[in-house]
Amino acid sequence: MTGPADLGALAPIVDGLADAIAKRIAALLGAPSPARLDVRAAAERIGCGPRAILDARRHGELEGVRVGRGWRFDLAEVDRWAGSRSAAKLATAGLDARAIVAASLPRRSRAT
Repeated sequence: MTGPADLGALAPIVDGLADAIAKRIAALLGAPSPARLDVRAAAERIGCGPRAILDARRHGELEGVRVGRGWRFDLAEVDRWAGSRSAAKLATAGLDARAIVAASLPRRSRAT
């Protein structure tokens, strides 16, 4: 038989599951959230066309949530993808993103 002490240990688990379910339902219903962008807003944010966003989603490079006939993308995920896309373009051109950033930073003078 389960006593009240045993049920108290389940409270954090139940609360965590309830939060996860609420977030998933909000995402599925397309609840407005500043952290979710539609295709057009995601494309405008990183300066590309909507087709690039949809192609990235189709190829598994960018995760999205289907809402009705459209898609919603997490703001942080869009920014991450844009950063990896920029690094890939630099690498294709034979440039190392870290080397470019390091070269653009002012050099520190050594104290003697």
